[in-house]
Amino acid sequence: MITEKVRCEAGPNSRRKTKEYVRILVNDVVQPLEFCNGLRGLCELDAFVESQGYAKNDGEGDFEKVLALMIFAKVVGYMTVGSYV
Repeated sequence: MITEKVRCEAGPNSRRKTKEYVRILVNDVVQPLEFCNGLRGLCELDAFVESQGYAKNDGEGDFEKVLALMIFAKVVGYMTVGSYV
């Protein structure tokens, strides 16, 4: 996975501002980034950062809940061969 930060400069006579975007490639394929209203694989940097709130907040406790369930399942013998825990 590659994450790129792209900057599009406005021309000298343009009324547009310079904007920054994020683009993500997985196995050399540009991802659509629909979760932040991406257009042709480019998402405005501010929208991308805002869309990552769940991850920035540690999954709002969901990661710990899943880990606790996986540990419990392993202790009581519910995990199958090839499990990741």
